[in-house]
Amino acid sequence: MNPTTSTHAATTAGAVLGSIRRARAEANAAEARVLAHALEWAHLHVVSDLDDAATLVTGTGRDTGIPIAGQGAPLVSEFAVWELAAALGLSAESGRNLVAQALELAHRLPKTWARVQEGSLAPWRAKRIAEATLHLNLEAAAFVDDQVAPFAHKTGPAQTQRLVVDERCCFEVEVE
Repeated sequence: MNPTTSTHAATTAGAVLGSIRRARAEANAAEARVLAHALEWAHLHVVSDLDDAATLVTGTGRDTGIPIAGQGAPLVSEFAVWELAAALGLSAESGRNLVAQALELAHRLPKTWARVQEGSLAPWRAKRIAEATLHLNLEAAAFVDDQVAPFAHKTGPAQTQRLVVDERCCFEVEVE
């Protein structure tokens, strides 16, 4: 028997594609719930001191002292991030990224966040946008959200990155 062919005569290509689309929609809904729960977890563990907060780590494991989400997002306990990562079976870095993306989306990209939570935008697309805007100031991130959220379901990474670079040039204040 050939493993690439169906054993059921009644199986049609349309039925298989329909099943795959339903499975993808269910997976997206589950990932949206994971993001929402990660945000809820982060809100339960807000700290006021940067020394206690989760921060970005370099590729060599050195702490940068930079909060995991952008300006305007709350600081979250580093230990809480580790605990969430452990509970989900993730590495500390993956847990940090998950919490950072949830915070970035909910606090700085609310239109994109709303689309994910209503099911009209795949979470993986929103996460890419969140990663791209982490280093923008609040005004630039809001502008990107306004521009990208309505079209995020069909915006590729290159288009998003160009917009982010353009906004960094327009909104970021240079420090002398």
